[in-house]
Amino acid sequence: MSYEYVNARIRAMRGNLISASALQEMSRIKDFESFESHLSSLPGYGEALASSTTRFKGLEAVEWALKEDLSLAARKIRNMARLSGEGTKSESAFFWDKDKKYLSKLDGDSQTIGALVDILIQRWDLFNVKTILRSKHANSDPKELDLSLIPVGKLTQAHLHSLTNAKDVKEVCDFLITWEVDFARPLREGLKAYLERKDLLETELYLDRYYFERGLHVALGESGSALQQTLEFEIDQANLLTLLRAHKAGLNGDTASFFILGGRLSLSFLASLLHEKKTEEVFERLVETPYQNVIQESSAAYFQHGNLSIVEKKFEEKLLHKALQLYLRDPLGLGVLIGFLWMKVAEVTNLKMIANGLFYKMPAHLIKERLTRVEL
Repeated sequence: MSYEYVNARIRAMRGNLISASALQEMSRIKDFESFESHLSSLPGYGEALASSTTRFKGLEAVEWALKEDLSLAARKIRNMARLSGEGTKSESAFFWDKDKKYLSKLDGDSQTIGALVDILIQRWDLFNVKTILRSKHANSDPKELDLSLIPVGKLTQAHLHSLTNAKDVKEVCDFLITWEVDFARPLREGLKAYLERKDLLETELYLDRYYFERGLHVALGESGSALQQTLEFEIDQANLLTLLRAHKAGLNGDTASFFILGGRLSLSFLASLLHEKKTEEVFERLVETPYQNVIQESSAAYFQHGNLSIVEKKFEEKLLHKALQLYLRDPLGLGVLIGFLWMKVAEVTNLKMIANGLFYKMPAHLIKERLTRVEL
């Protein structure tokens, strides 16, 4: 299929992204008010900020504007992908349930550019839902939760606001099932598992398996495609985080059934790591995989703090780097769109970090240290 129309539009949108040098200049702005004024002069953000200040003030107005601009960019991409109208119907089956029973393909599943883009963008819906479920399980502050969400998928800011204000995990799931989101079916099974065991591990498995296996199913028409490579990386990421959670919780080999098919790391290799007695031994063996850099860069901090979010953050940085490479190496395919989306998300994340740092009067060097580097 031809991505000529979509990629030409994406490259034009990339021209409006903030350069690395301009972002560094913004991180050196002295106060929040000056940052807000500068943001209002930028294409896209200025319009969103003008709208948000009619309802919100200060930091809340800036955060809403940043998220709204990001949502608008994602909607533009989905619309232009649908307008391209190119591709073929998808014929293969896919599975999502824990017994790996094959289900017939969903009505409308295809390998059009629109379908591929929908799968790509839905990964942020999955991220947001899992982030909200973890927050409700841990009884975290809804305000902090709202800051970490990324409204790129079909779940709008209004949807996410309702979910962040839900009282518990069950109410979050009830909302999503009532709205009949794409992953409502596995979510029903995930909620049942959560209510029985009060553990999100199996709930997240249902969501991950449904998303990744359906995504690979849709991407089958382009073997080795940018979307397939991205999904394979994220499957390995999900499996390795499941492995480390299992080790930390002292779970036995039964956790092997929680791994997802489709990544570069074999299920037999992952299962063998479950039988290592020490987590240090797991990290030593993971150094021999394609994720050597991620493991080496996060291991010391992980063993010092025991926090899996450190490893997860390193994987996200690696995924951003991979997306940027795809932008350059796949100029005639979906790689351009993948690279742009990750650049746009990183830009908005960085702007949110600067806004919060200035609002709460953080030292400039700390703000700079927390910015994500985006370099082609």
